[in-house]
Formats: sequence, C-alpha cells, structure tokens
Amino acid sequence: MNSRFCSSGKVLPCLFYFSLLYLLLWCWEPLRAQTISQLSPLKIGDTVPDFTITNVLHHDSDQLKRSDFKGKLLILDFWATWCSPCVAAIPLMDSLQRQFQGRVQFLPVAYQLDQEITRFRDRLARQKGWRIETPEVVGDTQLSTLFPHNVYPHYVWIDEAGIVRAITNGDEVTAANIARILETGSTGLALKNDQDRPVYDNTTTPLAEFLARNTDKYAETYHSVSTPYIEGLPGGYHIDNPGEEHMPYRITFTNISPLWLFKIAFGEARQFFGDGFFAVEVHDPGKVECHASGSEASDWFRQNAVCYELVVPYKLKENVWEIFRQDLQRLFPQYEAMVEKRNKNALVLIRTSAADKLKAKSGAFSETQDGLSLRIRSGTLSGFVTNLNVFNMSSSPLPLVDRTGYTGNIDLDIEANMSDIRSLNSALARYDIQFIKKQIDLDMLVIRDKLTPAQSH
Repeated sequence: MNSRFCSSGKVLPCLFYFSLLYLLLWCWEPLRAQTISQLSPLKIGDTVPDFTITNVLHHDSDQLKRSDFKGKLLILDFWATWCSPCVAAIPLMDSLQRQFQGRVQFLPVAYQLDQEITRFRDRLARQKGWRIETPEVVGDTQLSTLFPHNVYPHYVWIDEAGIVRAITNGDEVTAANIARILETGSTGLALKNDQDRPVYDNTTTPLAEFLARNTDKYAETYHSVSTPYIEGLPGGYHIDNPGEEHMPYRITFTNISPLWLFKIAFGEARQFFGDGFFAVEVHDPGKVECHASGSEASDWFRQNAVCYELVVPYKLKENVWEIFRQDLQRLFPQYEAMVEKRNKNALVLIRTSAADKLKAKSGAFSETQDGLSLRIRSGTLSGFVTNLNVFNMSSSPLPLVDRTGYTGNIDLDIEANMSDIRSLNSALARYDIQFIKKQIDLDMLVIRDKLTPAQSH
C-alpha cells in the first residue's frame, strides 16, 4: 500500500475542503431562490437590488438587470392592455424616450403574458402605427412585488445609482419633470403611494364589512350606509345580484360623484345615462359632477365624492331601486331628479338589410375587448351599445342608441378602433348594421335644484 495516499496529514485537509465545497454547492440554489422570492416592497429612498428580471421582450436576451441601465434614469411603466390611460400614453412614452435618448430608459411592465401583450401590440401597430422597440417586461411578478399598486397607470422613477426617487401617476411624466431630475436631482413630483392604501376589493367585500374592522359589526341583512370620501379607497361601484333567496342584493359605491349615484339609481342596471343622456341643471353643477383633471380632480373628489352601500334581503330585491332613490332624496335634499323625454341628435344603430347576420350560434354568454377589438358570444345589441356609451365612446358628443329592434342574442367579432365611429361602422358593415346621425326622442336623466315652497308659488 502506498502510504502517500493514506496519510492523515494529507487526507484530512482534502476532506475538509471537499466538504466545504459540497456545502456551498448544496446551499447555492436555495440562497438564490430566497433572494428572488422574498423581495420586500421598496419605498422612496431605497436602493433597488440588482436581481435578474425575466420575461423580457425586445432585448438581446429574455433577461436583464437593473444595472443594465446604469447611468440612466429608469422609469418603470406598470400598465395593462385594458387600461385606457396607459394605452393612450404609449406615444408620449416613446416621444420622451427619443427626446432623452441615452439618458432615460422607459421600461413597460405588464402582468399579462407574452402572447396577450404581443397580440395587442400587433393590433396597435396595424391600426395606429405605434410600435414598441425598447425592452419591456411581460408576465411580471417580481417588479410588482417590489412596487405593489392597485391603480393603473403606475410609474416608478429610479435614478442612475439605482435609488427610488419617486412613485407617481401618469400626470407627472413630462419632459419638464424628467429634465429637472436629470439636471438637479430634485423631483418635486406629486407622489402616488399605493402601498399605504387599504386592502379592499369591491367585487368581494361589502363596504360595511370594511368599515366594521374599525367599528361595530353590521349584523343586519338590510342596511344602507353612506360616508364622505375615504382616503385611499379606489373609486367605482359594484352591483351584486346573486339570484339566490338566502343572499342579499347589494349595491356598493366608493369615492364616487353624486352624478354617478343618480345615474345608476335611475338606470336600474338596465339603462346607462352616459354623456348625452343626462342634464345637470342646477345652480352649482360643480357640486354634482367633476370637470377637473389631475391634482384638481383629486381635490374635487376629496371634497364632493361619497361612499354609499345598500343591502336588502332577497325578498325586497324588486324594491331596491326605489329604496336607492329614496336614499338619494335624503342624501341630497337640495336636488330633484327624474327621467323625461327630450328631442336631440344621436348616433342611432340601424339595420341596413333584412338579412340576419347577427344570430348567436352558442348558448353561453361571453365578451372580451381591449379597445382595438371586440368579441361577443350570445350577447345583445342593446348591451353592445351600452358598453360603447360607458367605455369606448364615453367622450362622444352624441349619445349612441340602439333602434334596430333586434331582440335576439348575437355573436359579434370586430377589429376596429372602438372609440372611432367611422372605424366601428366599417367593421359593423359585415353584419348589415350601421350608426347614423339622427334626431330622436331620448330618455334623459335631468337633475334640478329643488324649489322651496316659496319659490314654487
């Protein structure tokens, strides 16, 4: 036996270093996983860790790091295809990227997956000529963990050293603000902090339950509650009509204008009084609806918006809208509201032939849209027109009205600019339906100042 290979003085050091190497190799993957999976939310002033970001498009590889943009102001643009302000801002982001070429990098970040984003980008390029050639992140979970948010759009400003300098909404993303940060290092921006917002989802949690976390619990199956503006809650409404006898009927509004309360109360979830379908004829209309934008709009809502919830048992569901309107009389005794006929111009949907090219082929209802396309299965024309009024054509000076008389279920497949009537009509021609401008009698929601007994005589 060769003693050179059995000497304890030589074998023990080898065993020590071999064991140490094995331990390091064994621990490497868990340590790496912990670095990625246990990221904590960052705040202004924190340094962004230089970890690997995956699912990257339009880049040399499908990965990048924060240090890849070293020496540049990095602006993370959290967006989604269904977010209209996000999509509308795409040309501005591209323009600013070119204006500050080499000094600023915009990085769009979407939670939606590659296939969905790519389809949307392709349609955007065909219809509007907007193309994204810079890197963007899809299917994101990492960056949204670092910078949690519940309102889009959401922008995170990271300076050349990797320090978070600001978290803002879209109003602050301007050439002047970018130039100031690059030249002076000072932001002076209006900050948006979603991290401190209460955790609330109006599609799953009644407002009364949210308030009960800090007050007595609501045990009644019938109640209505109203509050002034609640800082941090998202603005919107949700109608829960489960259709089961043991479940209550619930209508919830959070941080919403008085006008929207009247719209929903008189529309009864069947008719939407969008632009062109209502008239605010009061001494001070600025108390009823908001005409401001940016920070002025935020101030308006803090002063005038309300939260309201009505819950009634199933047996009273037929009375829910009348109860709602009675509550509005108590909440806003200075106003009176009613629906009345008025003759005015509108965009009227008509049939251009007797051929039925709309009839649904499937039984289950479904609808998907993103502003550039629409797919409806077993829907209705009235529902289609209502959605246009609410979402895509909400800024149209003329209301859209269905006068086709078609009452059956429909299938529609449209690829068009959903906010442009010419583009819509071009896509609808295959179904022999068109929007035409016509003067008709419309049901209008009218809100007036309530006359005192002395004024009425």
